[in-house]
Amino acid sequence: MRADERKRLGRSLTRAEGYSLVQKLIAENPDHAEKVTRVLVFEHPDADHPFPREIFNGPFDERFGRDGDHIVPLFVGDEIKKLRDAGVYPGRSPLFRALSDE
Repeated sequence: MRADERKRLGRSLTRAEGYSLVQKLIAENPDHAEKVTRVLVFEHPDADHPFPREIFNGPFDERFGRDGDHIVPLFVGDEIKKLRDAGVYPGRSPLFRALSDE
């Protein structure tokens, strides 16, 4: 919907226009509005008291942390893996798309 609207307008969408598209999508497809609890954890590499890695390991959760000199995914939930395998995440993720639009 966003790509079609950009083409139609010949420009990028404002945040308000993007929000209106989301509202329209939800109104037309109520099943797409299902809320999913999800947590993205970015571990502080120098934390004195790191957050336990045993929590936030749900099907939509992700955890990133240090591996040597690099920050890497430490945990990826099963549902996120399915979305990646299908090629819709993170490229079509609203979170990552919003960050790349700014």
